[in-house]
Amino acid sequence: MSDANKPGTVRWVAAAVVGTGAALLLAWLDRVAVVPWRTVLSIGVGAVALIWLIVLVAVPWNLYFAARGVVAQMAVSRERGIGVRDEDRVGAGTIARRMLRFALGGHLATAAAGRRHPGRP
Repeated sequence: MSDANKPGTVRWVAAAVVGTGAALLLAWLDRVAVVPWRTVLSIGVGAVALIWLIVLVAVPWNLYFAARGVVAQMAVSRERGIGVRDEDRVGAGTIARRMLRFALGGHLATAAAGRRHPGRP
């Protein structure tokens, strides 16, 4: 196996371990602790919501700031006399603007969805 595939393999193995651990926890909660399935389901939905919020905050903003970094590096390269094609500069700026819209839109959509379906007491 090449070195390029190892990080992906490690992620899949980690996901399998986490999934197995979650299944074992659910089995334990059902058999030993006798926790009602409604409670287990509520915990699971809460965990999925937390993961979604982490992804919503991390991924779009990381992409946006990376694209902005590329635009800044291109500006520095031009100042130093290194040739940067205008198409590349415009493309990087477009990606940065799209990622900003995507990040803000994701926040707004999630807020709107939470507003329409408020939690029950």
